[in-house]
Amino acid sequence: MDLKPCPFCGHKPVCGYYTEEGFQRFSCCDEWLSFDDWNTRPVEDALHTRAVEAERKLKVAVGALRYIEQKSYDESMAVEAVRALREIGDK
Repeated sequence: MDLKPCPFCGHKPVCGYYTEEGFQRFSCCDEWLSFDDWNTRPVEDALHTRAVEAERKLKVAVGALRYIEQKSYDESMAVEAVRALREIGDK
């Protein structure tokens, strides 16, 4: 079991115990949380998801630009590539 730092102050949990039902609880900053609640970071998770998607879009864009660079210049191909890149950015 790998605990993240306290979601409030960033320190390690002060203490932990098992409830009568067998659930672990952790404390810091006068808050008692279950393991799942302790390790849940919705903002960080959302930012990570956005970063992964941005990296994917960047790879597609770089691939499109390399394709254009390798081919002989064709204005219609360049316009189509720009449209495709805009669509990627809008998603």
